[in-house]
Amino acid sequence: MHTIFKSEGNNTYLYDHHSRLCMLIHPSLVRCQKDKNEDYYSAKFEYLRQHLLQFDDCFTLTRKVTPQMVFDSLATTPSVVFEVTDMCNLKCKYCAFGEMYEMGRDRHFGNIEIEKAKLLLKYLFNIRKVQLNNEFMIGFYGGEPLMNIEFIKEISEYALSINDIRLNLKFSMTTNAILLKKYIGYLSEKEFELLVSLDGDSLSHSYRTFPNGKPSFDIVLHNVDYVKSHYPDYFQNHVSFNAVLNDHSSVSKIYHFIYNRYGKIPEITQLLNKNVRNEKMDAFNKMFLSKKNSENEYLNDNTKVIQSSIPHVSYSEEYVDFIKDYSICSLLPTDFINDQLELYYPADTCMPFSLHNRWLILASVTETSVSSPWSWLHN
Repeated sequence: MHTIFKSEGNNTYLYDHHSRLCMLIHPSLVRCQKDKNEDYYSAKFEYLRQHLLQFDDCFTLTRKVTPQMVFDSLATTPSVVFEVTDMCNLKCKYCAFGEMYEMGRDRHFGNIEIEKAKLLLKYLFNIRKVQLNNEFMIGFYGGEPLMNIEFIKEISEYALSINDIRLNLKFSMTTNAILLKKYIGYLSEKEFELLVSLDGDSLSHSYRTFPNGKPSFDIVLHNVDYVKSHYPDYFQNHVSFNAVLNDHSSVSKIYHFIYNRYGKIPEITQLLNKNVRNEKMDAFNKMFLSKKNSENEYLNDNTKVIQSSIPHVSYSEEYVDFIKDYSICSLLPTDFINDQLELYYPADTCMPFSLHNRWLILASVTETSVSSPWSWLHN
């Protein structure tokens, strides 16, 4: 479903409900749905129709967004992600909340309030509309979410206990795997979709250190190997990997290490290249490695371990980045271009907005963010 609407300034916008992309468009693009004589905009319209959007069910919004429209959207939301804690047991050198980025300056460490999270879940379950796909994903994100395992357990059990409408509940989490061995029993029992942050071999993973500077690689590898050997079915069906590309690694090295050791094709993400502190720019430039260039090297490598390579999406990601920068929608999931890459995971190594997400609500550790999804209902 797509909505075309005009602002008070008479600008025309297109909102895509699937990708949650809102972009400024030329009015002629709207007319192209009926009039094919405008050659320039007809070509643009045809490209969008074939490659990005489906205009068949497009309609024009002639009224303001109402509380009922917001309510209907909440009643069909497919997932919720809880930022369960700001705390982390690692101090990765490239962390978006660390010393390299502006976001790390005013980071406050704390845990989310359980009762507010329960209130949100209860409200969403109460208004939930029955759908053909009645799946509902609850994700947990940090910091390192396993540092607040009590919240994860209590919310998971609470969701199961109030599931009177028989939602197909699923749980997901991103973890650095430091505490994985300790809590794998519970995670496997509840069949958590688990995304493990592993950058490759020891050198590739070397930026992921403890606060005292000691490397985390041996502990991470030991814990992941433990899950593979003691919970083989769970590992096969519910564990995936994400690696952050850096100057110590390459797409080829990451694929070879993770695929050869675990039989998994990892998601590979590039260092966040925005909001870098001016005084850290030299360190960032040294650490940064272009995913597109590294992928090209891998695709030209005759010795590549994965002969049927995963879809090459870097060029699509560049387009998405462009749209993000010139759109009023800042949280754009990249899966609107490539639906077969859609994943349930709420986050990658540090940032919740860089994987292919399916969430609508992010409940944060801050009181304002947690309460905001339902505050308008009390007015």
